[in-house]
Amino acid sequence: MTHPNPSVAMAVVMLDELRRNGVQNVVIAPGSRSAALSMSALSMGFDVHTEIDERSAGFFALGLGIEGVPAALVTTSGTAVANLLPAVVEADLSNRPLIVMSADRPPELRDRGANQTIEQSGIFGSRVRWEFDPGPAEDRPESNDVWRSSICRAVAASRGLLGDRPGPVHLNVPFREPLVPATDDGRTAASQFVSGTEGRPDGAPWSAGGNGERWIIGRSDDPERTLVVIGDTSGYVELDAGGVAFVAEPHSNMRSPDALTGLHFLATHPTSHRLRPERVITIGRVGLSRQLGTWLRDVPTTSIDPSGRWLDPSATARQVMREGSVPAADPKWLESLRTTDRAIRASVTAELDAWGEMSEPRIARDTARAVSGGRLVVASSMPVRDLDLFMDASAGLVVSNRGASGIDGFVSTVLGVASTAGDPVVALAGDLSIL
Repeated sequence: MTHPNPSVAMAVVMLDELRRNGVQNVVIAPGSRSAALSMSALSMGFDVHTEIDERSAGFFALGLGIEGVPAALVTTSGTAVANLLPAVVEADLSNRPLIVMSADRPPELRDRGANQTIEQSGIFGSRVRWEFDPGPAEDRPESNDVWRSSICRAVAASRGLLGDRPGPVHLNVPFREPLVPATDDGRTAASQFVSGTEGRPDGAPWSAGGNGERWIIGRSDDPERTLVVIGDTSGYVELDAGGVAFVAEPHSNMRSPDALTGLHFLATHPTSHRLRPERVITIGRVGLSRQLGTWLRDVPTTSIDPSGRWLDPSATARQVMREGSVPAADPKWLESLRTTDRAIRASVTAELDAWGEMSEPRIARDTARAVSGGRLVVASSMPVRDLDLFMDASAGLVVSNRGASGIDGFVSTVLGVASTAGDPVVALAGDLSIL
């Protein structure tokens, strides 16, 4: 297949390979330098979302990726790319897949005062799992191979299939004019691209990357007074929870009926030392409850994160590990914990039900109860903490941008989640996050 010019050829090949790798959503923040990418996406059957503001587009794309398949985010050159930094930071710290495709000026226009031209390569620093600049498109026999292989690597890296955790990748794609299939401006003539651009037969990806394994945290046999606290594990962990004393933060999506949900309140009681664990195991990124953190401050702690992050914000962990076993809890101690927990929960429920007016705690509890089988997107700061304190067992999927815990981009993230979800989506926002 021939193409009208090299820029169009590169855009068509990259978008075709994205589709072969399962990417369905493309978010476009419009601009002229990215025209070839935008036109290709619109003509190839993607679900295309147009967001004029790049900062909002980044968080919208982040919301589209909650199922583990990244959205491709297309921007023009210059400060458009710089506006994506908050979303890239959140994607990095929350292990959320995202593919940034920033159009760029070709090398001959950089560092010469050319319009809308900045140094884009490396702009996100260490926040991205992988970064690649293929250079301007040239009609060469190997171009198709390089473009397709690069897209496969980008998708695999973003999904966490190459040994690292999921997160953002950055493809900085420089385009020479002409940027569109046909033009009459008198200054952008270019030869057709005649080298081969075919993909693998039957719509297969050019290269397969990784196996997407998940860690299963099993139980060792010796009972202990060990409390397990589960935070954001990014879907890596399945817990054999029978006989285990565990607390599950709401966005861990592991708050089953066996989870202890009243320990935050127990922690402030003068007799709470009688039930304190002798050991704590944290799984994933935890830290929502200040009360629980204070109660457990001096308890020997092991931090486990299957994605390989060093998670020890208090610098007190005795061990930091990628995998490990979770012991069954001492039966008598566990029964005392559960009995106390049930009593606390009953007391809190009665107190909330007795109030004659709405309150933030009750709104959080009742909203979580109402989102049965749907998705609850909750803002950082107080809303997610209210949910942590007052939510019952999980009924739906809880999503929260707790990687960097920023309140920016919340509404755009909600809209992204809603655009890809088949289930009802409810947002629980604070006043600043909604503004």
